[in-house]
Amino acid sequence: MLVIDSKPVVLEIIDTAGQEEYRSVRDKYFRSGEGFIIVYSITSRSSFSEAEKILLKIKQVKEDSRVPVVLVGNKLDLESERIVERDESENLKKKYNLTFFESSAKTGKNVVQCFEESIRKLRATPKKNKKNEIVKDESTDSGGCCTLL
Repeated sequence: MLVIDSKPVVLEIIDTAGQEEYRSVRDKYFRSGEGFIIVYSITSRSSFSEAEKILLKIKQVKEDSRVPVVLVGNKLDLESERIVERDESENLKKKYNLTFFESSAKTGKNVVQCFEESIRKLRATPKKNKKNEIVKDESTDSGGCCTLL
């Protein structure tokens, strides 16, 4: 549970860590997820490439370009080993209209900010019912509950 912008929110976070055993159920998670934080390592070209593939799959499964996504380049503490340049991530950010952070799980830099911004984006995204009609989400007035993958 967090308090963001003076409103409490309960997060349900599903961390698949790109593990192979989750690939078979990934579409189900993508359909049920309300917001997404896609994390790659700035020291790994393959993780950056996989991040874009995951982003495209989310957009395909959700069938909505407005789905809240935050892109995170992790391992900022390993700047000397950087392979993925910041401008590459900035280009991806612009191409898909994402929010982007660089962070370090080791030092904690920008970790909380990634979650806070995800919640802000979720709250700002119109909710739709099963008929694809926009509905007012009363739960965001008091904080609500969000599912982040």
